[in-house]
Amino acid sequence: RVSRGGRRFWRSRPATRPPLSTGDKQDCRAQHTTYMARRKHRHSVARFVDRVRIFAAGGHGGNGCASFFRDTRVERGPPDGGSGGGGGSVFVRASGGVGDLSLGRHSFRAGPGAHGSSSQMNGRRGADVYIEVP
Repeated sequence: RVSRGGRRFWRSRPATRPPLSTGDKQDCRAQHTTYMARRKHRHSVARFVDRVRIFAAGGHGGNGCASFFRDTRVERGPPDGGSGGGGGSVFVRASGGVGDLSLGRHSFRAGPGAHGSSSQMNGRRGADVYIEVP
């Protein structure tokens, strides 16, 4: 049991770890070494990945601005709001430096476009995302 801030929490062991024997200390150390060797070997095996499912989405476009030109000499000015920037795109690019499809992540989303503003200023385009494949 571990006490944190007046509350009691039960600390449990991972389910994959074998129970330690009640024998001498040398026997417990041997069991732990065997367990760590199996665990290390399991993660050290390199697997070639040739199929992967990903989620890719382009960015949302920015909102436009609804504003009108204002000046003391012009009674009713023309509209001068800017358009919102377009959302970014997701591209798949072939690369010679990549060996397989182990991408590290499976969700790719491009950046959103910036909003427009007055004085006919359009929003900036969103950032593009490139996925490197062999």
